Amino acid sequence: LTVKQKPKNKNLEKLLAMNPQKIEVGTVTNYSVKGGFDAFGLSNVLDSGSSRGVPGWNYNQKAFEQFNPMAARYFKEGVARIINGSFDVAAMTNKIGTEASTRYKSMIERIKSPPNSPVTIARKGFNNPMIETGHFKNNIAAKINGGRIVGRGGG
Repeated sequence: LTVKQKPKNKNLEKLLAMNPQKIEVGTVTNYSVKGGFDAFGLSNVLDSGSSRGVPGWNYNQKAFEQFNPMAARYFKEGVARIINGSFDVAAMTNKIGTEASTRYKSMIERIKSPPNSPVTIARKGFNNPMIETGHFKNNIAAKINGGRIVGRGGG
């Protein structure tokens, strides 16, 4: 009786030996904004609201819930492509990060409720509570393993 050994797949072995990958999505650069706080502070106010009456839009959770099923699919597809040799880990994490930041920006654009106040609408010329100049939205990106940034800019 002979036992057949499975053929070795070097790509699979590399995949199994790799370090855990970390993809963070959100505001990737801190910068000052009007009102005496920074971009990270702005992100918190937009997400949770403020004591000054600014409502919270809870966009972080909404974006995560929307993208989570897609991320799982992209991961499975990426692993299959890594095993067959047509993709590498960096390409997979770049794709997931870029798609996540694109969906995150889309979520920011779609949020319309609660709306801006009439005074804010008159000042801005439009009612999009998450958009003022576009700088915040365009600064949303994915940071891969604490370093490489993908998905920044319009979109």
